[in-house]
Amino acid sequence: MVQTHVADVKGGRVTPLAAEGLSQGDHLRPTWHPDGDKVSVGQLPSGSNPGRVGVVPLDGDGVTFLPPPNQGFDAPLSWSPDGKFLAVTSFQ
Repeated sequence: MVQTHVADVKGGRVTPLAAEGLSQGDHLRPTWHPDGDKVSVGQLPSGSNPGRVGVVPLDGDGVTFLPPPNQGFDAPLSWSPDGKFLAVTSFQ
């Protein structure tokens, strides 16, 4: 299983990215949001749940999920500089 961790270089700590609603499955292509307070991660489909991208605040509160594709899953690539758009690769 591939999980996302956040490293605090100055503080010397590494903590897992955990949030209510984010599945324990693989995290794909973690990508920083331009505001520096959130990380987006792709997730594989699981059972009847579609693959989707979650935008996770570092405090773990209130994950936002982007609409999933009809089939397959999306993996984040890059945020626009203003944080309004996220480019993804869609896998069918």
